[in-house]
Amino acid sequence: MAQAFRALETFVFFPPEENVFRLREIQKQPQSLEPTSKTQQPVLVPEPVPPPFTLQKLYWGLSLFWSYRGIGWNYACPLPESSRQRPYSRDSSRREFLITRLRKTILIWFCWDLFRTYTNLTPASIYLSGRPGIAPLYADLAIWEKAIHSILIPARIVLDTERSFLMCSIMMVGIGGVMGWEGELWEPYGWPPLFGTFGDLWTSPGLATMWSKVCTLVSCVSYEADDQTWQGYFRRWLHVLGWIGIGENILGLTHSGESAHPNSKPPTTPKPVSSASPSPIGSGRTSPSHPIPSSNSTRTKTITTRLALSNFLKSLIVFTLSGLVHDCGTMSLILLRTPLDKPLNLERVLALTPFFVLQPFALVAEAVLKAQYRQWKPKAYPNWRTEGVPRNLVFMERLVGFTLTWVWLGWSAGWFVEGLTKHGMFDRAGNVRLFPSLLGGIFWGKWFH
Repeated sequence: MAQAFRALETFVFFPPEENVFRLREIQKQPQSLEPTSKTQQPVLVPEPVPPPFTLQKLYWGLSLFWSYRGIGWNYACPLPESSRQRPYSRDSSRREFLITRLRKTILIWFCWDLFRTYTNLTPASIYLSGRPGIAPLYADLAIWEKAIHSILIPARIVLDTERSFLMCSIMMVGIGGVMGWEGELWEPYGWPPLFGTFGDLWTSPGLATMWSKVCTLVSCVSYEADDQTWQGYFRRWLHVLGWIGIGENILGLTHSGESAHPNSKPPTTPKPVSSASPSPIGSGRTSPSHPIPSSNSTRTKTITTRLALSNFLKSLIVFTLSGLVHDCGTMSLILLRTPLDKPLNLERVLALTPFFVLQPFALVAEAVLKAQYRQWKPKAYPNWRTEGVPRNLVFMERLVGFTLTWVWLGWSAGWFVEGLTKHGMFDRAGNVRLFPSLLGGIFWGKWFH
Protein backbone atom coordinates (compact mmCIF):
# COMPACT_ATOMS: atom_id res chain seq x y z
CA MET A 1 0.00 0.00 0.00
CA ALA A 2 2.79 2.41 0.90
CA GLN A 3 4.57 1.55 -2.35
CA ALA A 4 1.38 2.22 -4.31
CA PHE A 5 1.05 5.70 -2.84
CA ARG A 6 4.73 6.41 -3.38
CA ALA A 7 4.26 5.42 -7.02
CA LEU A 8 1.32 7.85 -7.29
CA GLU A 9 3.46 10.56 -5.73
CA THR A 10 6.45 10.12 -8.02
CA PHE A 11 4.65 9.32 -11.28
CA VAL A 12 1.48 11.43 -10.97
CA PHE A 13 1.40 14.11 -8.26
CA PHE A 14 5.00 15.19 -7.73
CA PRO A 15 7.44 13.94 -10.42
CA PRO A 16 10.83 13.70 -8.68
CA GLU A 17 12.74 15.45 -11.47
CA GLU A 18 10.76 18.60 -10.69
CA ASN A 19 10.08 18.34 -6.96
CA VAL A 20 13.00 16.67 -5.17
CA PHE A 21 16.75 16.48 -5.59
CA ARG A 22 19.69 14.64 -4.15
CA LEU A 23 22.55 16.27 -2.26
CA ARG A 24 26.17 15.61 -3.01
CA GLU A 25 29.37 16.44 -1.22
CA ILE A 26 31.68 18.62 -3.31
CA GLN A 27 34.59 18.46 -0.89
CA LYS A 28 35.00 14.86 0.21
CA GLN A 29 36.35 14.76 3.74
CA PRO A 30 38.94 12.10 4.60
CA GLN A 31 37.48 9.38 6.80
CA SER A 32 39.29 8.98 10.08
CA LEU A 33 39.70 5.57 11.64
CA GLU A 34 39.05 6.80 15.15
CA PRO A 35 36.27 9.12 16.38
CA THR A 36 37.28 12.66 17.22
CA SER A 37 35.68 15.24 19.44
CA LYS A 38 35.44 17.82 16.62
CA THR A 39 33.72 16.91 13.39
CA GLN A 40 34.43 18.88 10.21
CA GLN A 41 31.15 19.46 8.45
CA PRO A 42 31.06 18.52 4.75
CA VAL A 43 30.01 20.97 2.06
CA LEU A 44 26.85 19.90 0.22
CA VAL A 45 25.21 21.13 -2.96
CA PRO A 46 22.10 20.05 -4.89
CA GLU A 47 22.96 17.42 -7.47
CA PRO A 48 21.70 18.05 -11.03
CA VAL A 49 19.26 15.44 -12.31
CA PRO A 50 21.18 13.02 -14.56
CA PRO A 51 20.19 12.76 -18.25
CA PRO A 52 17.45 10.21 -19.00
CA PHE A 53 18.25 6.65 -20.09
CA THR A 54 21.71 6.68 -18.56
CA LEU A 55 23.35 4.52 -15.92
CA GLN A 56 23.62 7.59 -13.67
CA LYS A 57 19.85 8.13 -13.94
CA LEU A 58 19.31 4.49 -12.96
CA TYR A 59 21.45 4.98 -9.83
CA TRP A 60 19.56 8.20 -9.11
CA GLY A 61 16.20 6.44 -9.39
CA LEU A 62 17.31 3.49 -7.25
CA SER A 63 18.48 5.87 -4.53
CA LEU A 64 15.11 7.62 -4.61
CA PHE A 65 13.29 4.29 -4.46
CA TRP A 66 15.27 3.10 -1.42
CA SER A 67 15.26 6.44 0.41
CA TYR A 68 12.06 6.01 2.38
CA ARG A 69 13.30 8.52 4.93
CA GLY A 70 14.90 10.73 2.29
CA ILE A 71 18.42 10.39 3.67
CA GLY A 72 20.72 12.32 1.32
CA TRP A 73 17.77 14.08 -0.35
CA ASN A 74 16.19 17.48 0.21
CA TYR A 75 13.07 16.01 1.83
CA ALA A 76 14.94 14.07 4.53
CA CYS A 77 12.95 13.71 7.71
CA PRO A 78 14.50 15.41 10.77
CA LEU A 79 16.31 12.96 13.01
CA PRO A 80 17.03 13.06 16.74
CA GLU A 81 20.41 14.28 17.88
CA SER A 82 21.48 10.72 18.72
CA SER A 83 21.02 9.73 15.07
CA ARG A 84 23.09 12.60 13.66
CA GLN A 85 26.33 11.88 15.49
CA ARG A 86 29.19 9.53 14.74
CA PRO A 87 29.19 6.85 13.46
CA TYR A 88 26.26 8.11 11.34
CA SER A 89 27.74 11.40 10.12
CA ARG A 90 29.26 11.90 6.69
CA ASP A 91 32.82 11.81 8.00
CA SER A 92 32.36 8.51 9.88
CA SER A 93 34.50 5.57 8.85
CA ARG A 94 33.00 2.29 7.73
CA ARG A 95 35.01 0.45 10.36
CA GLU A 96 33.54 2.58 13.13
CA PHE A 97 30.03 2.12 11.73
CA LEU A 98 30.29 -1.64 11.27
CA ILE A 99 31.68 -2.26 14.77
CA THR A 100 28.91 -0.16 16.34
CA ARG A 101 26.19 -1.84 14.30
CA LEU A 102 27.50 -5.34 14.98
CA ARG A 103 27.41 -4.67 18.71
CA LYS A 104 23.86 -3.36 18.39
CA THR A 105 22.88 -6.43 16.36
CA ILE A 106 24.08 -8.76 19.12
CA LEU A 107 22.16 -6.77 21.75
CA ILE A 108 19.02 -6.71 19.59
CA TRP A 109 19.26 -10.45 19.02
CA PHE A 110 19.38 -11.18 22.77
CA CYS A 111 16.38 -8.91 23.43
CA TRP A 112 14.51 -10.43 20.49
CA ASP A 113 15.26 -13.92 21.80
CA LEU A 114 13.98 -12.91 25.24
CA PHE A 115 10.67 -11.62 23.92
CA ARG A 116 10.19 -14.56 21.53
CA THR A 117 10.88 -16.98 24.36
CA TYR A 118 8.29 -15.24 26.53
CA THR A 119 5.61 -15.24 23.82
CA ASN A 120 6.32 -18.83 22.68
CA LEU A 121 7.26 -20.87 25.76
CA THR A 122 5.70 -19.28 28.84
CA PRO A 123 2.04 -19.56 29.95
CA ALA A 124 1.45 -16.27 28.10
CA SER A 125 1.56 -18.27 24.87
CA ILE A 126 -1.96 -19.56 25.61
CA TYR A 127 -3.44 -16.09 25.31
CA LEU A 128 -1.12 -15.04 22.50
CA SER A 129 -2.20 -18.02 20.40
CA GLY A 130 -5.54 -16.31 19.88
CA ARG A 131 -7.32 -19.65 19.41
CA PRO A 132 -11.10 -19.41 19.95
CA GLY A 133 -12.24 -21.36 23.00
CA ILE A 134 -8.68 -21.79 24.29
CA ALA A 135 -7.20 -18.30 24.58
CA PRO A 136 -8.81 -16.09 27.23
CA LEU A 137 -10.33 -12.78 26.23
CA TYR A 138 -8.22 -9.64 26.61
CA ALA A 139 -10.82 -8.18 28.96
CA ASP A 140 -10.37 -11.17 31.29
CA LEU A 141 -6.62 -10.66 31.73
CA ALA A 142 -5.21 -9.17 34.92
CA ILE A 143 -3.92 -5.61 34.78
CA TRP A 144 -0.30 -6.75 35.08
CA GLU A 145 -0.81 -9.18 32.20
CA LYS A 146 -2.24 -6.42 30.02
CA ALA A 147 0.70 -4.19 30.95
CA ILE A 148 3.28 -6.83 30.04
CA HIS A 149 1.58 -7.66 26.75
CA SER A 150 1.29 -3.96 25.90
CA ILE A 151 5.08 -3.66 26.26
CA LEU A 152 6.35 -6.96 24.90
CA ILE A 153 4.20 -7.30 21.78
CA PRO A 154 5.03 -3.85 20.30
CA ALA A 155 8.64 -4.33 21.46
CA ARG A 156 8.90 -7.63 19.60
CA ILE A 157 7.60 -6.01 16.42
CA VAL A 158 10.07 -3.13 16.81
CA LEU A 159 12.93 -5.57 17.38
CA ASP A 160 11.94 -7.60 14.31
CA THR A 161 12.07 -4.45 12.22
CA GLU A 162 15.30 -3.23 13.80
CA ARG A 163 17.00 -6.61 13.35
CA SER A 164 16.27 -6.69 9.62
CA PHE A 165 17.36 -3.06 9.22
CA LEU A 166 20.65 -3.64 11.04
CA MET A 167 21.57 -6.64 8.91
CA CYS A 168 20.71 -4.76 5.72
CA SER A 169 22.75 -1.70 6.75
CA ILE A 170 25.80 -3.84 7.64
CA MET A 171 25.57 -5.64 4.31
CA MET A 172 25.19 -2.48 2.21
CA VAL A 173 27.93 -0.49 3.94
CA GLY A 174 30.21 -3.52 3.85
CA ILE A 175 29.63 -4.01 0.10
CA GLY A 176 30.27 -0.31 -0.45
CA GLY A 177 33.60 -0.60 1.33
CA VAL A 178 34.71 -3.67 -0.64
CA MET A 179 33.65 -2.23 -4.00
CA GLY A 180 34.71 1.33 -3.26
CA TRP A 181 31.22 2.69 -3.92
CA GLU A 182 30.01 5.99 -2.50
CA GLY A 183 26.58 7.44 -1.80
CA GLU A 184 23.80 7.19 0.75
CA LEU A 185 23.20 3.50 -0.02
CA TRP A 186 26.83 2.51 0.55
CA GLU A 187 28.15 4.84 3.26
CA PRO A 188 27.42 5.09 7.01
CA TYR A 189 25.62 8.44 6.80
CA GLY A 190 22.88 6.83 4.70
CA TRP A 191 21.97 4.37 7.48
CA PRO A 192 21.22 6.31 10.67
CA PRO A 193 19.41 4.27 13.34
CA LEU A 194 15.89 3.27 12.45
CA PHE A 195 14.69 4.30 15.92
CA GLY A 196 15.94 6.83 18.42
CA THR A 197 16.91 6.12 22.00
CA PHE A 198 14.94 6.18 25.21
CA GLY A 199 17.18 9.09 26.15
CA ASP A 200 15.48 11.11 23.41
CA LEU A 201 12.12 10.31 24.96
CA TRP A 202 13.29 11.05 28.49
CA THR A 203 14.70 14.49 27.67
CA SER A 204 11.60 15.44 25.65
CA PRO A 205 8.76 13.29 27.00
CA GLY A 206 5.21 13.40 25.73
CA LEU A 207 2.97 11.96 23.06
CA ALA A 208 3.91 14.73 20.65
CA THR A 209 7.52 13.60 20.96
CA MET A 210 6.53 9.94 20.80
CA TRP A 211 4.64 10.29 17.53
CA SER A 212 6.87 12.91 15.90
CA LYS A 213 10.31 11.74 17.06
CA VAL A 214 9.55 8.09 17.53
CA CYS A 215 7.26 6.46 15.06
CA THR A 216 6.33 6.21 11.45
CA LEU A 217 4.02 9.18 11.06
CA VAL A 218 4.68 12.61 9.62
CA SER A 219 6.44 15.05 11.88
CA CYS A 220 3.67 17.65 11.71
CA VAL A 221 1.15 15.54 13.64
CA SER A 222 2.45 17.23 16.77
CA TYR A 223 1.38 20.64 17.99
CA GLU A 224 4.89 21.73 18.89
CA ALA A 225 7.08 24.29 17.17
CA ASP A 226 9.90 21.81 16.62
CA ASP A 227 9.53 18.24 15.62
CA GLN A 228 11.70 15.37 14.54
CA THR A 229 11.02 11.83 13.49
CA TRP A 230 12.47 8.78 15.16
CA GLN A 231 11.70 6.30 12.43
CA GLY A 232 9.90 7.90 9.49
CA TYR A 233 9.38 5.07 7.00
CA PHE A 234 5.75 5.99 6.35
CA ARG A 235 6.26 9.69 6.92
CA ARG A 236 6.69 10.87 3.32
CA TRP A 237 3.65 9.31 1.71
CA LEU A 238 1.41 9.91 4.73
CA HIS A 239 2.43 13.56 4.67
CA VAL A 240 1.89 13.95 0.93
CA LEU A 241 -1.36 11.98 0.73
CA GLY A 242 -2.97 12.58 4.13
CA TRP A 243 -1.72 15.88 5.53
CA ILE A 244 -1.48 17.80 2.24
CA GLY A 245 -3.43 15.82 -0.36
CA ILE A 246 -6.62 15.05 1.59
CA GLY A 247 -6.34 17.60 4.39
CA GLU A 248 -5.21 20.74 2.58
CA ASN A 249 -5.96 20.20 -1.11
CA ILE A 250 -9.28 18.32 -0.90
CA LEU A 251 -10.76 19.54 2.41
CA GLY A 252 -9.16 23.00 2.19
CA LEU A 253 -7.75 22.97 5.72
CA THR A 254 -5.19 25.59 6.72
CA HIS A 255 -1.69 24.91 5.44
CA SER A 256 0.86 24.07 8.11
CA GLY A 257 4.03 22.06 8.47
CA GLU A 258 6.32 21.27 5.58
CA SER A 259 5.74 21.73 1.89
CA ALA A 260 5.23 18.58 -0.17
CA HIS A 261 8.11 19.62 -2.38
CA PRO A 262 10.48 21.77 -0.31
CA ASN A 263 12.79 24.00 -2.36
CA SER A 264 11.82 21.86 -5.28
CA LYS A 265 14.27 22.89 -7.98
CA PRO A 266 18.00 23.06 -7.39
CA PRO A 267 19.53 26.41 -8.31
CA THR A 268 21.23 26.75 -11.69
CA THR A 269 24.46 27.66 -9.93
CA PRO A 270 24.62 25.55 -6.76
CA LYS A 271 25.66 27.47 -3.68
CA PRO A 272 27.89 25.43 -1.37
CA VAL A 273 26.51 25.15 2.13
CA SER A 274 27.46 23.33 5.29
CA SER A 275 25.34 20.46 6.49
CA ALA A 276 25.37 22.14 9.90
CA SER A 277 23.56 25.23 8.62
CA PRO A 278 20.28 25.93 10.39
CA SER A 279 17.13 24.91 8.61
CA PRO A 280 14.97 27.68 7.19
CA ILE A 281 11.88 28.51 9.18
CA GLY A 282 8.42 27.56 8.01
CA SER A 283 7.18 25.44 5.16
CA GLY A 284 9.90 23.51 3.41
CA ARG A 285 12.48 23.82 6.19
CA THR A 286 13.81 20.46 5.12
CA SER A 287 16.17 22.03 2.64
CA PRO A 288 19.43 21.42 0.79
CA SER A 289 21.19 23.49 3.44
CA HIS A 290 20.40 20.79 5.96
CA PRO A 291 19.81 17.26 4.64
CA ILE A 292 19.21 15.91 8.14
CA PRO A 293 17.60 18.88 9.91
CA SER A 294 17.90 19.43 13.62
CA SER A 295 15.44 21.18 15.89
CA ASN A 296 17.70 23.48 17.88
CA SER A 297 15.68 26.54 17.00
CA THR A 298 14.57 28.70 19.90
CA ARG A 299 11.68 30.30 18.04
CA THR A 300 8.18 30.22 19.44
CA LYS A 301 5.07 29.42 17.47
CA THR A 302 1.61 30.80 18.07
CA ILE A 303 -1.14 28.26 17.52
CA THR A 304 -4.54 29.78 16.86
CA THR A 305 -7.76 27.87 17.55
CA ARG A 306 -8.40 27.51 13.83
CA LEU A 307 -4.90 26.19 13.15
CA ALA A 308 -5.12 23.79 16.10
CA LEU A 309 -8.45 22.42 14.81
CA SER A 310 -7.00 22.14 11.31
CA ASN A 311 -3.96 20.28 12.62
CA PHE A 312 -6.19 17.96 14.64
CA LEU A 313 -8.30 17.04 11.60
CA LYS A 314 -5.22 16.47 9.45
CA SER A 315 -3.65 14.40 12.22
CA LEU A 316 -6.83 12.34 12.39
CA ILE A 317 -6.58 11.70 8.65
CA VAL A 318 -2.93 10.71 8.88
CA PHE A 319 -3.40 8.39 11.86
CA THR A 320 -6.41 6.77 10.20
CA LEU A 321 -4.38 6.10 7.06
CA SER A 322 -1.61 4.63 9.19
CA GLY A 323 -4.12 2.36 10.92
CA LEU A 324 -5.48 1.19 7.57
CA VAL A 325 -1.96 0.35 6.41
CA HIS A 326 -1.31 -1.69 9.55
CA ASP A 327 -4.64 -3.46 9.05
CA CYS A 328 -3.49 -4.64 5.65
CA GLY A 329 -1.45 -7.09 7.72
CA THR A 330 -4.59 -7.94 9.69
CA MET A 331 -6.35 -8.75 6.43
CA SER A 332 -3.58 -11.15 5.43
CA LEU A 333 -3.87 -12.94 8.80
CA ILE A 334 -7.64 -13.22 8.41
CA LEU A 335 -7.36 -14.64 4.89
CA LEU A 336 -4.91 -17.27 6.14
CA ARG A 337 -7.18 -18.42 8.98
CA THR A 338 -10.68 -17.86 7.61
CA PRO A 339 -12.53 -20.33 5.33
CA LEU A 340 -13.31 -18.91 1.91
CA ASP A 341 -17.05 -19.29 2.44
CA LYS A 342 -17.05 -17.25 5.67
CA PRO A 343 -17.93 -13.56 5.11
CA LEU A 344 -15.66 -10.76 6.33
CA ASN A 345 -16.81 -7.67 8.18
CA LEU A 346 -15.17 -4.33 8.94
CA GLU A 347 -15.05 -4.97 12.68
CA ARG A 348 -12.77 -7.94 12.13
CA VAL A 349 -10.63 -6.31 9.45
CA LEU A 350 -10.15 -2.94 11.20
CA ALA A 351 -8.63 -4.47 14.31
CA LEU A 352 -5.68 -2.09 14.75
CA THR A 353 -7.13 1.14 13.36
CA PRO A 354 -8.92 2.15 16.62
CA PHE A 355 -5.55 2.39 18.39
CA PHE A 356 -4.29 4.88 15.83
CA VAL A 357 -7.53 6.87 15.60
CA LEU A 358 -7.42 7.51 19.36
CA GLN A 359 -4.00 9.14 19.29
CA PRO A 360 -4.94 12.61 17.89
CA PHE A 361 -7.45 13.07 20.74
CA ALA A 362 -4.71 12.38 23.27
CA LEU A 363 -2.40 14.78 21.42
CA VAL A 364 -4.97 17.55 21.77
CA ALA A 365 -5.40 16.86 25.48
CA GLU A 366 -1.63 16.92 25.94
CA ALA A 367 -1.32 20.20 24.02
CA VAL A 368 -3.94 21.80 26.30
CA LEU A 369 -2.14 20.58 29.43
CA LYS A 370 1.20 21.85 28.13
CA ALA A 371 -0.30 25.24 27.34
CA GLN A 372 -1.68 25.55 30.86
CA TYR A 373 1.63 24.48 32.37
CA ARG A 374 3.57 27.00 30.28
CA GLN A 375 1.32 29.76 31.62
CA TRP A 376 1.92 28.65 35.20
CA LYS A 377 5.67 28.13 34.92
CA PRO A 378 6.75 31.80 34.46
CA LYS A 379 4.57 32.80 37.41
CA ALA A 380 6.07 30.22 39.72
CA TYR A 381 9.63 30.72 38.43
CA PRO A 382 9.82 34.27 37.00
CA ASN A 383 13.58 34.10 36.32
CA TRP A 384 13.79 30.60 34.88
CA ARG A 385 14.76 31.85 31.40
CA THR A 386 17.78 33.76 32.70
CA GLU A 387 18.75 31.72 35.75
CA GLY A 388 17.75 28.33 34.43
CA VAL A 389 15.15 25.83 35.57
CA PRO A 390 15.76 24.15 38.95
CA ARG A 391 17.03 20.62 38.49
CA ASN A 392 14.26 19.12 40.62
CA LEU A 393 11.64 20.81 38.40
CA VAL A 394 13.32 19.48 35.24
CA PHE A 395 13.32 16.00 36.72
CA MET A 396 9.64 16.21 37.69
CA GLU A 397 8.68 17.54 34.26
CA ARG A 398 10.39 14.61 32.59
CA LEU A 399 9.08 12.07 35.08
CA VAL A 400 5.46 13.20 34.80
CA GLY A 401 5.61 13.49 31.01
CA PHE A 402 7.33 10.13 30.62
CA THR A 403 4.90 8.40 32.98
CA LEU A 404 1.74 9.85 31.42
CA THR A 405 2.98 9.00 27.93
CA TRP A 406 3.55 5.34 28.70
CA VAL A 407 0.41 4.98 30.79
CA TRP A 408 -1.65 6.26 27.86
CA LEU A 409 0.18 4.14 25.31
CA GLY A 410 -0.09 1.07 27.55
CA TRP A 411 -3.84 1.55 27.94
CA SER A 412 -4.62 2.40 24.33
CA ALA A 413 -2.35 -0.42 23.10
CA GLY A 414 -5.06 -2.83 24.22
CA TRP A 415 -6.69 -2.50 20.79
CA PHE A 416 -3.35 -3.14 19.13
CA VAL A 417 -2.54 -6.19 21.26
CA GLU A 418 -6.02 -7.69 21.04
CA GLY A 419 -6.20 -7.08 17.30
CA LEU A 420 -2.97 -8.94 16.62
CA THR A 421 -3.53 -11.85 18.98
CA LYS A 422 -7.11 -12.68 18.13
CA HIS A 423 -6.14 -13.03 14.46
CA GLY A 424 -3.28 -15.40 15.26
CA MET A 425 -0.22 -13.21 14.85
CA PHE A 426 1.65 -15.30 17.44
CA ASP A 427 -0.11 -18.64 17.01
CA ARG A 428 2.44 -21.46 16.85
CA ALA A 429 0.09 -24.07 15.42
CA GLY A 430 0.90 -25.62 12.08
CA ASN A 431 4.08 -25.32 10.06
CA VAL A 432 5.97 -22.42 11.65
CA ARG A 433 9.50 -21.22 11.04
CA LEU A 434 11.96 -22.10 13.81
CA PHE A 435 14.78 -19.85 14.98
CA PRO A 436 17.73 -20.65 17.25
CA SER A 437 17.16 -19.58 20.86
CA LEU A 438 19.79 -19.36 23.58
CA LEU A 439 17.34 -18.57 26.39
CA GLY A 440 14.85 -21.18 25.22
CA GLY A 441 17.60 -23.79 25.19
CA ILE A 442 19.00 -22.91 28.61
CA PHE A 443 15.70 -22.68 30.51
CA TRP A 444 13.28 -24.89 28.53
CA GLY A 445 15.61 -27.17 26.58
CA LYS A 446 14.27 -25.85 23.25
CA TRP A 447 17.18 -24.56 21.23
CA PHE A 448 14.89 -23.90 18.28
CA HIS A 449 11.36 -22.52 18.54
